[in-house]
Amino acid sequence: MSDTLGDAAPAASRRVLRSSFSRFTEWVAVLLLLVTVAGLLADYWWFLDLTNHVRPHLLVLLVGLCLAPSVFRRRLWLVMVLGGAAVNAAMVVPILLGRDTRSVDAHVPPLTVLAFNVYTPNPQHEHAIAYVAAIGVDLVLLQETSDHWLSDIRTGLKDYEVLAARPRVDNFGITLLARRDPPGGPPALRGTSVRFVDPSGGSARVTAIELIGYWHDRPLAFLGLHTLPPVQGRVAANRDAQLRGAAQWARRHEDVAVIIAGDLNATPWSIPFRRLISESGLRNSMNGHWPTGTWHASLPGALQIPIDHCLYSDVLVLLSRQVGADSFGSDHRPVKARFGWLKATTTRE
Repeated sequence: MSDTLGDAAPAASRRVLRSSFSRFTEWVAVLLLLVTVAGLLADYWWFLDLTNHVRPHLLVLLVGLCLAPSVFRRRLWLVMVLGGAAVNAAMVVPILLGRDTRSVDAHVPPLTVLAFNVYTPNPQHEHAIAYVAAIGVDLVLLQETSDHWLSDIRTGLKDYEVLAARPRVDNFGITLLARRDPPGGPPALRGTSVRFVDPSGGSARVTAIELIGYWHDRPLAFLGLHTLPPVQGRVAANRDAQLRGAAQWARRHEDVAVIIAGDLNATPWSIPFRRLISESGLRNSMNGHWPTGTWHASLPGALQIPIDHCLYSDVLVLLSRQVGADSFGSDHRPVKARFGWLKATTTRE
């Protein structure tokens, strides 16, 4: 009698544990499915678009849930979870498979671009500037640059010419630099004109930098852009206006090589970002790569989201793309992209 009762107690405990785990996985599944669907409704409320930023995380978690007995052994739950995974996979997988494999004109030297939000209160100026100097890129966009930052940039980057700079005390200062070739000489970007523009038409009150010029006799249009963070409805609307304006800017220059780079405060799965891609006709340099996060750098890498971008037109071919392994004191990690030119591009007369 006592042996029977002794065996029954552990068995009952295991049943309670299995039941609790089953309920837990069901609640997790419901939450993940709700977040998956919420992002699809972002046109109706700006806040829902924030759920689109975690599409890869949703995909991994939903696929993992399929292995839970409480889901795997119940057809309805399995179908729902697989359906949610498929929705997220439809957005994530095309980026993983979209590597640029087109041929380049070997006679045109590659152009390397760096976009780095250095973070205004970042105290590690020396380390961030040393990183930029060490990698030797051709065109550098630095964002959140203050007067203090700009002074240190001019001191630490002697091999670069500051093409344009508008320091600010808030988080929207911006600086564009070009590498001197040879060192001490003029920038390799010849015949350039640079000006400040506001793609939002004035609603965002944040300026971007436009560069129009030539890279080894190949025409180039570059836009360095830092959009507003979508922290409330009005601000999100202004961010969206910046992205729409950037798409229109790209279309106006579609007969030359176009690059848009910077902290766009949107992931590739955000509805405003997808509209930017579709309306501009630009390619995302992230295509063909795992969507490595760039913000917030204090979080574990798997929890960061990619909001810093480098977009380019069909005239260009992406040769490589890298996200910095370190943030050098910033809350963002830098993005470096290297481009070649298609052979069909016309030369300057």
